[in-house]
Amino acid sequence: MANKFLGQFLLEKGLLSTKQLLHAIELQKEANPPLGQLAIREGFINEPTAVVINMAQQRSDQRFGDLAISMGHMTEQQVSLLFHAQKECRKLFGEILLEQRYIEQEVLTLQLASHAELKQVSMLNIDTTIKNHRYSNQITDILEAIIKNFTRIPKIQLKVAQVNPQKAVRPYGHFIISQTMHVPNPIKVGWIMSPKLMKKIANEFLGIDVSHQQPVYVDAVSEFLNIILGNALVSNGEEQTRLDPPIVELEKDDYQGLYTQALTLTMSAPQQDFTLFFIHD
Repeated sequence: MANKFLGQFLLEKGLLSTKQLLHAIELQKEANPPLGQLAIREGFINEPTAVVINMAQQRSDQRFGDLAISMGHMTEQQVSLLFHAQKECRKLFGEILLEQRYIEQEVLTLQLASHAELKQVSMLNIDTTIKNHRYSNQITDILEAIIKNFTRIPKIQLKVAQVNPQKAVRPYGHFIISQTMHVPNPIKVGWIMSPKLMKKIANEFLGIDVSHQQPVYVDAVSEFLNIILGNALVSNGEEQTRLDPPIVELEKDDYQGLYTQALTLTMSAPQQDFTLFFIHD
């Protein structure tokens, strides 16, 4: 059983079309703008300043509003007003489906209950597997850092959909980017991603469109992983650690190499999943 977003869950049950799902996701983004976008809209900061704050956020573990205050770009009162505005305009995914008449209230109510039950069972399995893992602390910290940074930088909501205690297969055309952490024993951590998802991450990470420059978007996503793992190690308070530079695995490479143990997680986004892996001896 997989822990899916509600939209994916309804799509797989045939209650939403792909077109309806994508439209609802876009409407939800519009209804739930990030703090920086609201700050520009309200005239508290301009777009170049928002970019500066976003760039600083990539290197720190602070929220946009906290950074904007500490950097002197906004006051506490302004940030408080923006948080209130965010709360007022926020809409749940189910609300949007009802407004667009993509689903009836009775059907939605039944499916929400079914989705919640499935989520509970899936999360219990995921939590138990991770808790019993040899490197549970490191995996938990890395997951928190990944979910937080995906929300902040490429503005992608993530959740752990499924866990599998074995090596994942690389789909054709997908990239594998990984790094080895020494804590002090080596753990190789990486993700398997489609070029489409990598381009989205890179464009948001760099603030420019690099979709047609493969070396650039691959380097950007590699640096994104480097920042995430670096932050995760710091938050875990690891004293004897070393983080090797990111590497891009070639199609012919066996990315597990001589490592004997593997844990694979399916990371679910509203539109596209990717694979996160941890391999070690």
